[in-house]
Amino acid sequence: MTAVQSGDTAIRVETAASVLDVPPGEWEQISSGCGLYVSRPWLASLESDRDHVPHYLLARDADGRILGALPTYHVPSPGPKSFYNPYFVFGAGGRLGGGPLLLVGTKAGYTTRIPVRQDVTPQTADRIRMALLTAAMDLGAELGVAVVALQYLTAAEAETALPHLPDALLLSAAPDSVVELPRAAGADMDDFFAEQGPNRRRMMRREMRRFTREGYTTSTASLGECYERIAPLFANLIRRHRGGDSPMVDYLRRQAQHLDSLATTYLVHREGELVAFSLFYTWEDGIYARLYGELGEDPGERGNIYYNTAYYVPISDFVGQGGTRISYGPEAYRAKFNRGARPEARWSALVPLRDGAAWREAAHGWTERRLAEWNAEFGQEERLRLEPSEPGTTGLSVSGGDR
Repeated sequence: MTAVQSGDTAIRVETAASVLDVPPGEWEQISSGCGLYVSRPWLASLESDRDHVPHYLLARDADGRILGALPTYHVPSPGPKSFYNPYFVFGAGGRLGGGPLLLVGTKAGYTTRIPVRQDVTPQTADRIRMALLTAAMDLGAELGVAVVALQYLTAAEAETALPHLPDALLLSAAPDSVVELPRAAGADMDDFFAEQGPNRRRMMRREMRRFTREGYTTSTASLGECYERIAPLFANLIRRHRGGDSPMVDYLRRQAQHLDSLATTYLVHREGELVAFSLFYTWEDGIYARLYGELGEDPGERGNIYYNTAYYVPISDFVGQGGTRISYGPEAYRAKFNRGARPEARWSALVPLRDGAAWREAAHGWTERRLAEWNAEFGQEERLRLEPSEPGTTGLSVSGGDR
């Protein structure tokens, strides 16, 4: 346990092995407004993964009231191509080899927020973050990890965390892709199309018409009802793009166990056969695209299955429900941007506990190179450009800001 005296508030940090060990209602006192990826059901769904050991750091005051929390994950042997392994993500594996990690914040979801209760002063909130981050560094040292990594921080979280991580390397990470939905009362898909450029609008309508003309039909189901049926389609996509052969049933079963009430699964059939699906979660005012899968080698090229299953069908549905934004995560950026998404910046703060000089050498110039590469590929369109900014550090900002 770590104890910190912060002004008039004594903060102690204790550790829980599971988010389910936190009394019901307490976690919600601090996680409200922080999004799906620090919610109790999401975190619980990850705990049976075999590649890590969770340690939840809980900040409390002298009366035992919860003030904030920080999920952390000890990863003794990171996957060599994991998007949460900084040796792989930042190209340092060849130079440094690798090593055990302490992931602080997200280990799935590509967005890290540090949940702190909202009914405290900004000064107290900052002290709570300091206590939690200090405890995370102490835990990393105790576990003997090579790197403490806060991956996929929002810009706002990077701003508040960095003052308490003086030895951190701040590196640009893969941005989120966000679709903003029309917010007018009674909005429909025509309102969404009206917010797109004329060329994009024509392309979208054409892809939707082709999907209908070629006889594809859609329906929705709870994840609990269909996870065994969609697992082979998801495994097929993973196998085709990343290799390996995993049935995915256990993974989806865990998701259904904890997240079924938040899930909408879109099923696409043709002539009675299930050919594709997409899975979305709704939490507070956000919608999160999580999975897509399809049958066969590349059915996305005939009938625009991917574009309709992952974008047009759910976007139309969520517009009708009054949704405000959908987070689509990283990767496949061109497909997402061509269907109305924009980028939202993410950052990684890495604190090497060994090989510090080698890490600084490996990280030198990373952000500048990434900025140049991004703008060369996407920057012709102003809404997609990443621009330099200096919010107390040197990094990237994105037009449209960050939430």
